[in-house]
Amino acid sequence: MQGKTVVITGATGGIGKVTAQTLSQMGAKVLLLARDAARGKETLKTLSRDCELYIGDLASQDDLHRMAQEIKSKHSTIDVLVNNAGAIFGERLESPDGIEMTIALNHLSYFVLSNLLLDPLLNAPQGRIVNVSSAAHQMGYIDFTDFQYRERRYNGGRAYNDSKLMNVLFTYELARRLKGTPVTVNCLHPGVVKTSFGKEAGGWISKMFKLFRPIMITPEQGAKTSIHLATSPELSEVTGKYFTNCAATKSSVRSYDEGLAARLWYTSKELTGLD
Repeated sequence: MQGKTVVITGATGGIGKVTAQTLSQMGAKVLLLARDAARGKETLKTLSRDCELYIGDLASQDDLHRMAQEIKSKHSTIDVLVNNAGAIFGERLESPDGIEMTIALNHLSYFVLSNLLLDPLLNAPQGRIVNVSSAAHQMGYIDFTDFQYRERRYNGGRAYNDSKLMNVLFTYELARRLKGTPVTVNCLHPGVVKTSFGKEAGGWISKMFKLFRPIMITPEQGAKTSIHLATSPELSEVTGKYFTNCAATKSSVRSYDEGLAARLWYTSKELTGLD
């Protein structure tokens, strides 16, 4: 990774932080995108001197555009984009753009950043987009008649499962659209990782994560597949795959529905205004 440039979202804690630290140790210039400036600066101290911090709300499209523009003004080439940021919410919240927060953060931040940073990724000898999903995608459904969960009682777990299915569908659709280019797109399940994830959701969600905490894996273990997808030479031409434990495996049957992926792409365009 010596001399390569890597962009990582959600890197101030958990597997994102371990991924950033490891890639930095391997010689990469790591660009951190974080909402919390204090935590971002603390994380930056654990990386090499050559790394950079960009502050913004990943659920805000204005902030995503601003950060992407700042990055492109400094870096004409990006070798790896790791879309890692995500959360689960105990109640229905909306982003600054009026979009349900789980969709805005867990899916649309991936969609917007991947599109906005595509030119510098295409400039790399072999650009890579790594999307952190979850095995929870297998329980996702996506109801386009109530895409933002306005009509029925809100369920944070359901919204999270749907967003992780969106990650896989988006990965496969983007890989199809980038066929014939040097950019690969893959996604992964990191495992059930012992981090602060879910702590702020409150209610049954926080209780569930606390209950299962003793059997969860460490952030170091959970980051292995992200690091593998970002660095392994043997994956230079592998694209449109879902990985678990550093190995390609099958995702849910629904995730291979190209019509569903196309509809999600169109809906995401509508919500973000991207061409």
